Amino acid sequence: MKSMKITKGTDNVFRDLGFPEPEARNLALRSDLLIEIEKFVKRSGLPQTTVAKQLGITQSRLSQLLGGPRRAG
Repeated sequence: MKSMKITKGTDNVFRDLGFPEPEARNLALRSDLLIEIEKFVKRSGLPQTTVAKQLGITQSRLSQLLGGPRRAG
């Protein structure tokens, strides 16, 4: 069996993937924000239209952000 080299990562997966520091911080922040929005939507029980209005975006954009159905093209 071949041995594997394991490298300990940092607290930022985007930095670990080789993104420049400013971009890695930005991507991590956006990722954390999206996770919190998703938790809020699930926890609140509010319809996406209501949450989207509170966020100042459309319901279709919120659905896209939360990984809703994607259209080809």
